Amino acid sequence: MMFTLSYQAHGQEKEYVDSLINICIDFLKSAELDSAKSTAEQMQQYSKEKDYHLGIIQSYGLMTNIYQRQGNNAKAIMATKSAISYIEKTGNKTNMAISHMNIGSILYKDGQYEEALKYMNMADEYFLEVDDKDMLITVNFNLSSIYIKLEKTLEEILEKVAIVEEMTRAKKDTANLFQVLNNKGLAYIKNNQNIAEAINCFEESLLLQRLSDANKPVTKGFSYAGLGDAYLLLKKYDLALHYNDSALTFFTKMKYNLGLRDTYKSRKDIMSSQGNYKEAFKALSELTQYLDTLYDEQRSRQLNQVRTEYETERKEAEIASLSQQASIQALVIKQKNLALIIGIIFFLFILVVIYFVIKQRTSIRQQAQVEIEQRFLRSQLNPHFIFNALLAIQNFMLKNDAQKAALYLSKFSKLMREILENSRQEFIPVSAEIEMLTNYLDIHKMRLNNAFDYQIEVEDQIDPDSDTIPPMFVQPFVENAIEHGVYGLEHQGNIQISFTKKGEHIEISVSDNGRGLTNTSNTGKPHNSLASTIIQERIDLINRTLKIKIDLIVKNLKNEKGEIIGTQTQLKVPYAYL
Repeated sequence: MMFTLSYQAHGQEKEYVDSLINICIDFLKSAELDSAKSTAEQMQQYSKEKDYHLGIIQSYGLMTNIYQRQGNNAKAIMATKSAISYIEKTGNKTNMAISHMNIGSILYKDGQYEEALKYMNMADEYFLEVDDKDMLITVNFNLSSIYIKLEKTLEEILEKVAIVEEMTRAKKDTANLFQVLNNKGLAYIKNNQNIAEAINCFEESLLLQRLSDANKPVTKGFSYAGLGDAYLLLKKYDLALHYNDSALTFFTKMKYNLGLRDTYKSRKDIMSSQGNYKEAFKALSELTQYLDTLYDEQRSRQLNQVRTEYETERKEAEIASLSQQASIQALVIKQKNLALIIGIIFFLFILVVIYFVIKQRTSIRQQAQVEIEQRFLRSQLNPHFIFNALLAIQNFMLKNDAQKAALYLSKFSKLMREILENSRQEFIPVSAEIEMLTNYLDIHKMRLNNAFDYQIEVEDQIDPDSDTIPPMFVQPFVENAIEHGVYGLEHQGNIQISFTKKGEHIEISVSDNGRGLTNTSNTGKPHNSLASTIIQERIDLINRTLKIKIDLIVKNLKNEKGEIIGTQTQLKVPYAYL
């Protein structure tokens, strides 16, 4: 994404502020971020002392750039919004539009594409009105990047790309043109259309980069990665691998994790298509590593954002407290009423105590929920399951069963992606939950040599695409049905899963024909596995806030003679509509 800052100053302050800007930019060029931040803070303090609004705006613009370089998008957005509050005082619409564009750029990098689109469109509307062609190049390039991530149609993406391409070619602006060509080629790749034209775009981009003074290894990495994906679609695997290697070289040099993730994903597909499952396995291992890295980065950004919001609320509370004290003192002087003063102070003390008690309980509950969600996600991706899956892939490869190895590898990678994506959602469609369960069951069924069958039934009253439920509540009980129910049976195992709408709940039943509950009595408690324990904690925590409670019953199934013939788990969860 292209990112822009606008600097305007005048009068006596201009000379001093401009000198600090130049120093700060020099620090940014040499990646001395701490020194750059210190200089920007010095500039901000000076500008506030002089009540110089444009200088304050400039300092916030620099802070936005610094926070982005540090990967702290939450603080970058807050700095830009602080700049907007001063821009509103100056009435400078151009700087306002640039700030909107900058927020859109930050949100894009944070993966919030719909929000990014909203801010970028506001900037586009203004620059169209004033016919600022330079800024329109930047805005429309950013819009084309957002459209690609939102999987817009090829026509919509190419419309934005065409605007930028025409302007950059007219200005002979090669520094921006080779990025535009990369986006154009990527649009063809994502829509699997006109791959030959996509290759032309990437090759022209590389040619322009060789002729240009601008040294942008990440952009070259995208060009090579695009060529690798294009030749993969054309099934020219040797060329695909060659360009994939080049992309890895540039992304590794720049430590660009997002590029490395996508490149290793393509590498896995190239190796699988060539039948080189050993190298495909290595690529999958690298892909899993970068998925974990990006997940940790995302969690860190979320924690930073929560911490920032907490600090802001604390400062506002301190300001409010000081204001209240001033009011009390004024009342003491005016009324000279000791009894009223004591009553007010006591009342305020009670309010503060109640506030902090409520705040502490809320904080503890939120912290517990975050901890349980993290423990639950780790249980979904537990090393034992991943080891068994990789061992199964190795077993198929040793048996020279390439088709099963490729199928298993595909299902396993898809399951990992589904778990990571669904874990971030509060509610997901029933169809998405069923798709993940089907993939999970197929993986275990292949690993256990078809030792069990399974059926998933959905009642007609349920619309799988519109009815939504909390994600990943069912999988731990399916795991128990496999590992503690049908695994190791002398006869063919069977697992039945059903979704039924009953009143304000969707009831999910998981039944097996296994050994039954062996380490508990019929107490309605699940098997004491780690995932099941975390599920129970998660249910208890969510039930404290939901009006419609989640209910769980686990029991043995018996025949007419009272003999145990299996286990049944009944989970009642609230549902919502898309």
